[in-house]
Amino acid sequence: MFRATFTAVLALSLFLSLVAAAAPPPSKADLKEAKQLAADAQKALRKKDYGQAAAAYEAAESKVPSFDYAFGLAKAVELKGEPVEAWRVMLRAKGYGIPPKETKNYEGFRLKLEQRLYQDHAYLELEVIPADALVREKTDGQWMPPHGRWVNRSLSTLRIEAPNYIPTTVQWHHPTGYAAKKRVELVPASAYGRIRIAGSPAGGLIMVDDAALGSLPHAETRLLPPGKYTVKVEKDKYLSFTQQVDVRAGQVTDVNVVLEEAESAGQKLVKSKSFWGWMTVGIGGAAVITSGVLLALASGKQSEAEDLNATHTSGYEAYLAEYDALESDISSYAMGGWVSLGIGLALAGTGTALLVADSLEEGDESVEAAGADLHIYPLPTGVGATVRF
Repeated sequence: MFRATFTAVLALSLFLSLVAAAAPPPSKADLKEAKQLAADAQKALRKKDYGQAAAAYEAAESKVPSFDYAFGLAKAVELKGEPVEAWRVMLRAKGYGIPPKETKNYEGFRLKLEQRLYQDHAYLELEVIPADALVREKTDGQWMPPHGRWVNRSLSTLRIEAPNYIPTTVQWHHPTGYAAKKRVELVPASAYGRIRIAGSPAGGLIMVDDAALGSLPHAETRLLPPGKYTVKVEKDKYLSFTQQVDVRAGQVTDVNVVLEEAESAGQKLVKSKSFWGWMTVGIGGAAVITSGVLLALASGKQSEAEDLNATHTSGYEAYLAEYDALESDISSYAMGGWVSLGIGLALAGTGTALLVADSLEEGDESVEAAGADLHIYPLPTGVGATVRF
């Protein structure tokens, strides 16, 4: 199991070897200074000043990149209480090339360090496709290829990204110390699509499958798996917009939105057949009642004229003037009454027709209940009418 984790760093070791081979050789001054720094590091180790020893070995390695100084640094860092960092430095030392006489020493230190790490850590080996994908871990920064890393026992959250691929987040549960492997293959961006929404008025809230996306005049979704999505746009004082959109791989689906202004209560009322129906029926009913009053007045004046003919005792000229006045009143009241009755009946009929049409539009099966109930009947003094709503 221990050797399985070690093989994950082979590519990195070869890379470091090539880098070391290509670097210019150190000068005599660098060699001398590095040797002195290594001696200082040994003195610090004897005094158990592991921090000073690590600093001296690190400075020596910067002067003369070599296995001896890097391996000494790894040991000092391990004694300092940083086993994960010691592991990384140890791998760097291997990249310089292990001298044959140090092979046993190196393997012994590696096994010791690995056993210590497994007490509190887990070793994760991540295979990523594409291989050059960027891997970030929330608490441990960026992972470099090969993507192997010691992590604390718990849960690791890895963010994996690569150009032209869909980024992904991986939750990796590793509660006990062991070597764990995982393969993550990113999906090419060409396998996904987008929705692009544009329109007016500015400020309209855009939602895709009930998740807020942005606002008009324009917004664009992230990459989405192919399929059907519901686009909804809302704004106060405007009618809402809803449309189902089919997202296809490698395509951008455009949605154009122009919200219509919502009508006010007054505007809706004015456009309502029901409003005008009841209004017309009401006015017609009032006209019919008025006609009844006028015809009753005409009938009353007619009775007065008849009584005048039967009972007048005044002179002929006075009688004729009074009778002509009564006849004029009778004619005016009668004409006004019959005209009002005609207008009232016409309006009541029109209003009833509007109410019937409105009822039919609403799917009401009882047209009769939606209309007005009009009754016209004779009276001793004329005509009466009743309108029930």
